Amino acid sequence: MNDRFDDKIKKALEYGTDNALSQKEEVWNAIKAKTYFLPKGVSRMSRKRKKQKPIFKILAASTVAAALLLTFLVETEPGKAAIDKIKEMFEPQKNIVQDLEGNKEETVVELNHSKIGYVIYVDKEMYDLVKSDEADRIVAKHQGEGLPEVFMEITQIVDKAPSAVAADIENQLKTEFPIVENRGQVSDPIDGRLIRATTGNEWNDKVVVYYLVDNTQGGTFVIKQQYFFEASEGHGSRFYHMLKEFEIVKE
Repeated sequence: MNDRFDDKIKKALEYGTDNALSQKEEVWNAIKAKTYFLPKGVSRMSRKRKKQKPIFKILAASTVAAALLLTFLVETEPGKAAIDKIKEMFEPQKNIVQDLEGNKEETVVELNHSKIGYVIYVDKEMYDLVKSDEADRIVAKHQGEGLPEVFMEITQIVDKAPSAVAADIENQLKTEFPIVENRGQVSDPIDGRLIRATTGNEWNDKVVVYYLVDNTQGGTFVIKQQYFFEASEGHGSRFYHMLKEFEIVKE
């Protein structure tokens, strides 16, 4: 699980335990002992064989301390608050606030759990989600006649690191676009390498943006956005806010 998701777990746990500081020593003693969490008469091996609930499947690849702490807290009121907070991260539908062309807009987004190992929230009112075994495409419902197609496409290269993928994409873009910017490593809206290319600065010029994200297993998620220059503060901003909800999950 990536660091951004670990941070979310930490914040959720903090949220649920702010009013339970008196439990600190008990919690950490339990973590050190590790056996504290096993019900009487149940071995570690038999516990592992039990079918995990979806939330713990998601957390399985995260930090051991967070998982153990979460297990301990599940029987406490603060712990239940922490569980609820974590569940909110993957609720089927939620509201987000976006900055669009200088205005704040509340938008309903829906969870998409992809076969290729990530989750993202999609604005289904503005975009269609087209899925295949190799890629997910988030395509604008309304396309302008004679304008570049507007979409965000997410694929995965399983055997090549982001740095190598970035070099390949940059070289390819330089054969197609007069303006190519390799902005290197970024952390907003997502941790990854950013490459941007455009045919110019006129309102109808094509803009292509790539985010190359480490899949934590030796490969790369390739996130391609395409729109026209005037749509940078519209579709570009909407894609930005959707990407802030992108999380890698391991089945």
